[in-house]
Amino acid sequence: MFNIWINKSEDDNESFQNNIENFLLFNLFDKNNKSNVKTDVEQLWRRFSCQSLNNVAEDFLIIAMSVFCADKRLPRRKSIDNWTRNIKVFIPVLEEEKWNSVKDELQRTISFLSGDNWVFEFRKTTFRFRTNKKNTNYKVLNKQQFDSVSLFSGGLDSFCGAINLCEQKKNTCLVGFREYNLLTSRQNELFNAIDKAYPIINKELILFNVNPFAPIQLGKERIALSAESTSRSRSLLFLAGAVAIASILGKNTPVYIPENGFIGINVPLTDSRNGSCSTRTTHPIFIKSINKILHQVGLCHEISNFYWDKSKGEILAEHIEKPVFNKYAHRTLSCSHPCLSRYDKKKDPTIEVPCNCGYCYPCIIRRAFFYCKW
Repeated sequence: MFNIWINKSEDDNESFQNNIENFLLFNLFDKNNKSNVKTDVEQLWRRFSCQSLNNVAEDFLIIAMSVFCADKRLPRRKSIDNWTRNIKVFIPVLEEEKWNSVKDELQRTISFLSGDNWVFEFRKTTFRFRTNKKNTNYKVLNKQQFDSVSLFSGGLDSFCGAINLCEQKKNTCLVGFREYNLLTSRQNELFNAIDKAYPIINKELILFNVNPFAPIQLGKERIALSAESTSRSRSLLFLAGAVAIASILGKNTPVYIPENGFIGINVPLTDSRNGSCSTRTTHPIFIKSINKILHQVGLCHEISNFYWDKSKGEILAEHIEKPVFNKYAHRTLSCSHPCLSRYDKKKDPTIEVPCNCGYCYPCIIRRAFFYCKW
């Protein structure tokens, strides 16, 4: 069992010292230089000139960050079957009673998502996360100008989803997770193309990042931990960022996660891809469970996938006549590792990074439907 202790403030250190043995420590402090988790997640609310999120939305974001940090820094190869890890996380929350009421459901949902065995222990805190500033160097957004939130990864489906929302005259705040800094320029390029194509529709792209460094172990033993290449919990963090913005925009603001239904269910093509070996980011079971949890704790922002019953080919067919799609569809990145190809650049300097590798599962699906349509 991996025991993870999350510190939200430097005052938590005293509590940690009393539980020091056999814990890995992640510090989520106001200043990045005092933390072993580098993040700019505060832009989610500062862009709207807010000093903080409401209690439950902040808790959900901290929970998602905690899960992601543990997921990325605990190598699966250290588990008995080289995949399934047993992880217990001690998390500070503002609304302890509410999260304890959904703890069992939350543990099952996250375990389904990542393929691990998760246990959560919540403890009461009064410390708010990064409320030391209100203004930002970025353009301040008016929350009254938006009525929905949608995830925007820079992939083909999210690109089509953004176009679809513009066609429906939805004023959407697009949220992107920046796991690789190399993706930022491409995400902005695609957003700017949509913005230019639909100038009268209010829209904005907000990107954020969470980068956990090696956790500090203060127990009797010290073990070397390398980064984990998989990141099954990334979608939870992605959604928590979107829900955070939705909570600012207003009650019942919808959150969209555009993904073709085939990838959503992610049917394993071989026995080796059973279970969580195939990602469950937009799996109907996960979406239904996370919606149930959010409603129980008072976050009334329905998460839905309006492409749940469409193949990638059917999605492409809807947009094939649109100029912005024809010009920029090839610039989208559906690859599961779009930046790892930078190592191939040494062999072939003409390779543009980031790019679609062409051989991972998402790339094969993408190529098949592009081939059918063109």
